[in-house]
Amino acid sequence: MYLLLTLFLHMMQLIYLALLATAFGVSLTAYKHDRTLLILTYLLALGLLTEIIFNSLYYSTGKDYFLVYQIYIPFEYYLISYFFYISNSKKIIKKLILFSVPFFTIILLVLYTQLYVVSDYPGWVYNLGGFLIILWCILTLLNIDPDEDLPITRIPIFWISIGMVIFYSGIFCFNGVYNYLIQNHYQLSDDLLVIINKIFNYILYTCFIIGFICSKHRKKYSLQ
Repeated sequence: MYLLLTLFLHMMQLIYLALLATAFGVSLTAYKHDRTLLILTYLLALGLLTEIIFNSLYYSTGKDYFLVYQIYIPFEYYLISYFFYISNSKKIIKKLILFSVPFFTIILLVLYTQLYVVSDYPGWVYNLGGFLIILWCILTLLNIDPDEDLPITRIPIFWISIGMVIFYSGIFCFNGVYNYLIQNHYQLSDDLLVIINKIFNYILYTCFIIGFICSKHRKKYSLQ
């Protein structure tokens, strides 16, 4: 039974990495049709590099090097915020995003210096960034300009925003208790991390891929 569970978890990890790599590959052509998507290409490249480093360290030492994620998560928030900043034309949304950057940075520094050590998973930092990203997604979705000839499901930022809302909402509760689980139920925490986070990552990167594909269709439409 344990062997089957281990194989299942490894399979989920491989699927996750394959989807991440696929999303990155598709993004390499998508940004040619929508230049704002280039930011997500950088984000996915950084995500791939982070996963390669973390998994290499984990499988070579058997230890979780969460310092890798402590470095990655702030850059993830800054890149996504910049993406939504240039994707929105509403000045109030742009101002909110700009204001959030120093706010997030201050909270980040406080948590990193007062709460976390290098061996901790920065779940609360991730949740803070996720909460703000959900806000940017919702504001963006509410301000998508309707087009009679182009349904909303053909607009890249619709799928990207939906994917992020589902992802950050789905991992919110687990991130908050992950460090507790590591300290008291390590194997359970490791298994749940793979199952819960990876399922919502599947949704996120699938939505990204759909959004990237839509950018090509939108380009074709604009040339007609």
